[in-house]
Amino acid sequence: MKKVINNMEFQNVTYGYMKQLHAVAIRLTKNKDEAEDLIQDTYMKAFRFFDKFKKGTNAKAWLYKIMFRLFYTRYKQKKLELIRTDTAPQENIISLEADPENAYLDKFVDKEITDAIDKLPEQFRTVLLLADVEELSYNEISQILKIPIGTIMSRLHRARKKLANELRTFALEKGLISSALQ
Repeated sequence: MKKVINNMEFQNVTYGYMKQLHAVAIRLTKNKDEAEDLIQDTYMKAFRFFDKFKKGTNAKAWLYKIMFRLFYTRYKQKKLELIRTDTAPQENIISLEADPENAYLDKFVDKEITDAIDKLPEQFRTVLLLADVEELSYNEISQILKIPIGTIMSRLHRARKKLANELRTFALEKGLISSALQ
């Protein structure tokens, strides 16, 4: 017998994380509309299965787990679609500058940093965002992505190293640091 979900309790537990989830969804999808769809589907699924949520556990990690499962399911479906049609739907890709969320973020984080993060392979970018931006623990990230903690640590290390190399190159090109510091 399914427990009746208290709408107010669901809101109290989950709605405080919506902006954080949305920011990560935009980074994942690189498309505002797709990000909003992903968030909506995440909250719909969370509401549908809220009776399975254990009170007192980490709601943020639970929501991220739902969102990433949905995202990767869609990603796999799109990949199969692209293989079948052999063309990428370019109309779904928007630039970071056209995205108000990123424009707001750019006021606080230099564009070069956000561009360098966006250049990271998806598996590295995802771990970096969850660890360094969302400040989730290795264990929480492991549960969300369903990969071992050792893999999380390795990907995070490699992501940070790639990010540092990308930013070092930028700093050298702009004369912000000397090549003697290499």
